Amino acid sequence: PENKVEVLNNTPEYEVEMYSYLDDSKNLYLAVDYYFDGVSQSVVFGQNDFPKLEDIMKIGSEDLSNDKAEVSNEENYVTKLSNAILNTKYGKIYFIAERNLQGGEKAFLLYVLSLKDKNIKFLYQGEGYSLNASMFSPDKEYIAFNHFRDEKGNSSLIHIFSSKDDAGIIIDNMTSGGKLIGTDLSQDDLL
Repeated sequence: PENKVEVLNNTPEYEVEMYSYLDDSKNLYLAVDYYFDGVSQSVVFGQNDFPKLEDIMKIGSEDLSNDKAEVSNEENYVTKLSNAILNTKYGKIYFIAERNLQGGEKAFLLYVLSLKDKNIKFLYQGEGYSLNASMFSPDKEYIAFNHFRDEKGNSSLIHIFSSKDDAGIIIDNMTSGGKLIGTDLSQDDLL
């Protein structure tokens, strides 16, 4: 079955429509229709076009043979595309591929789709709970999202990427130079 992926920040200039579906062999596909520079575009991406997608399929796979697994084998392999948001300044769609694990935990990958180049680029892989929607800075130069590492929300990880080149600025609460961001730090360590 085909599933429409809601695209936040969509505009009449782009009119993006995204659909994900699984074929009979449970391979993931993404179909995207949009306008770019006033020209209608359609592109279909197959599972092999998603870098590192197989990595989240392996997480917890040792539990699949265990009779006590909380999720059925079929559900455990379903990958959902979600949290799509369009950056109109750079013509890019950021989105998440996620897979349910046990106990409400999710394995996920953050991707960016360049509407100009028609390619999907991997940005980040994580596991956790309560993955929050991505947000742009007011000038659309940066995209940020966070997720919780535990089900009680005690450990939040913040991630910020440059929208221009998709470089990681803050990953897992750390700058690219290795400095920790946050509050429980000395003034020298606080960013």
